[in-house]
Amino acid sequence: MTGTQSDATLECNRTGYLHAFGRIRLSTRSIRAAVVSDRTPLLDLCQQLERVQAEAAALGLFVGDRDLLDCPNCKLFEDVTAEGLLITSRELAIPPIDTGLRFSQISSNTFQCPACAEVITLHEEVHGED
Repeated sequence: MTGTQSDATLECNRTGYLHAFGRIRLSTRSIRAAVVSDRTPLLDLCQQLERVQAEAAALGLFVGDRDLLDCPNCKLFEDVTAEGLLITSRELAIPPIDTGLRFSQISSNTFQCPACAEVITLHEEVHGED
């Protein structure tokens, strides 16, 4: 719309919304109830996703919750196979050769290289961590 507003425009006042078709009354209680009832299935789904991601990580799958690590000191780096397995390698090879070494998580965004003990800090925190 340019220039003038339509008669159907919502105008907010203290008691609710005035609409071209009449007044719509919204109480804080009804809004909270609607938000809580709408959030419950979403929260359940998020909790289920967290459980599945934890199970996948326990099986050695990379769940994409952080960037892959790369040690600047010894050149050990993480890679993900076509099957989704998290591996570490020192050189690009096809198929990639897994050293069996795994970076250790020290804090939410800090990891330690298993080969040379270099500390690697990610610029962003790991998703799902506080």
